[in-house]
Amino acid sequence: MIQIATLGDAQVVVKEGLRKKPPEKLYILHTENERTEAKFNDDLKKAKLDEEKNRIRTQQYQTNAEKLRTEILDEFSVKVELRKVGKYDTYDVIREIQEII
Repeated sequence: MIQIATLGDAQVVVKEGLRKKPPEKLYILHTENERTEAKFNDDLKKAKLDEEKNRIRTQQYQTNAEKLRTEILDEFSVKVELRKVGKYDTYDVIREIQEII
């Protein structure tokens, strides 16, 4: 069995789904990071509230997907393949899902 998940601001839901019945392989669809690494570090330094810092961190989608892949492999021993899709590009998401299937 495979599973396909989209990665957004709440990455924790992907791991919660795996706790019920882990698949043999997980495909994570994600978009690119919202900021370059330099802009990310700069925005993080400027942010005053923890809430704002957390929002900035969650919007680094590709970085978070890579980190989540490692966590899932360690915690669940599930193979994970990352697929980058275009932001707001529904057809790109559909094409990736069709290719996976």
